[in-house]
Amino acid sequence: MALLLKTIPALNKSSKEYQPAGLSQASSPSLETNPVGEPLFLHDVSYMFDGVVFGLPVKPIGQSEIKASFHDTSEATEISLPRVDVEGGGFIELVDSMGSDISVVNAAKVSYARSAKSLNEKEEKLLNFLWNNHHTSPFRHCFLSFRVRCPIFVLRQWQKHEVGCAWKFDMNEQSARYSKLEHGYFRPETWRIQDIKNKQSSHGSLSPEDSAKADALLAGAYDVIDFAYNELLSMGVAREQARVILPVSTYTEFIWTGSLQAIMHFLSLRAKKETQLETRLYAEGIAKLTAEKFPKSTELILASLDWVEKA
Repeated sequence: MALLLKTIPALNKSSKEYQPAGLSQASSPSLETNPVGEPLFLHDVSYMFDGVVFGLPVKPIGQSEIKASFHDTSEATEISLPRVDVEGGGFIELVDSMGSDISVVNAAKVSYARSAKSLNEKEEKLLNFLWNNHHTSPFRHCFLSFRVRCPIFVLRQWQKHEVGCAWKFDMNEQSARYSKLEHGYFRPETWRIQDIKNKQSSHGSLSPEDSAKADALLAGAYDVIDFAYNELLSMGVAREQARVILPVSTYTEFIWTGSLQAIMHFLSLRAKKETQLETRLYAEGIAKLTAEKFPKSTELILASLDWVEKA
């Protein structure tokens, strides 16, 4: 207490310890609580100075000493997240978001020391102007987080979008070193034909006979891979080595967080018809979930993508 008191002016030496004038003991050891009565800190003694009671906390009360008063985990219920299922067994869930369309508007208006309380026609025109004229910094003040299950080959294309996203330094994906991958493998509903002119594209579909043969070849390969993977694990082979046999069609799960600008940029590229179909389906899901939180901003992208159902 002496160290605290030495910082207060108007000291006297009426006792061995310096004390400020007007300071008197107000109580013996006490328990500090928050507004709902939960214990926070144990004080050895409290003092009164100029009518203000204060105390020096000795230690926080341990968690085991506190009885929960407004969080009863015994009756916890599962939270239902906005979700889009994707062909083949994948899905996208919106797990978190920050901001709204009006947040983008106000990030721009702060340049003129102004703000808006609601989104009207004037503010919508401002959103349109900002995006179409590449004034994108206001869109970087809003964020969304998604939980995604998709084939590894889709994720590899997805990861090319780094700016404004939690990939390079903070990307969280299920690890085949820590756990066994048990989400299965991607199986195409339609086998497309390789485009001869565009080496990174496809078109049409195989004949029914060739499609059936392709299905059988894939099923056979998956059976062999699945057996070998599980056999390696049962032999005691480390998961980090057993995974080398898994194909890029294996499903994985990850959390993707990005600014609104990054997500809009992702949609402007991966929602194009030229994009591989399997990746494009996930872009469509991202667009639908983003539109739930940022309808007007998402419309700026959807307007040029007639294959996407507008919100």
